[in-house]
Amino acid sequence: VRTVVSLDRETQAAYALVVEAIDNGPTGSRRTGTATVYVEVLDVNDNKPIFLQNTYETSVLETVPRGTSILQVQATDADQGENGRA
Repeated sequence: VRTVVSLDRETQAAYALVVEAIDNGPTGSRRTGTATVYVEVLDVNDNKPIFLQNTYETSVLETVPRGTSILQVQATDADQGENGRA
């Protein structure tokens, strides 16, 4: 079984293929067998994180203590597992 196109887990994560084998018997008495092949496409780190906003803005007093959280931003990543943690 070989691929004829590039695979992308974000487009399709799995495939179910039915394969058939036909023996070389005489025409009319050839025998066949089939099997199902399940293919899971594993993820690679091929997508970048995308922020939910293009810009963020905040104000902070100059007396704010060091280490104070001043803004929370959020991003998403279409990759799976560790590759998708933004």
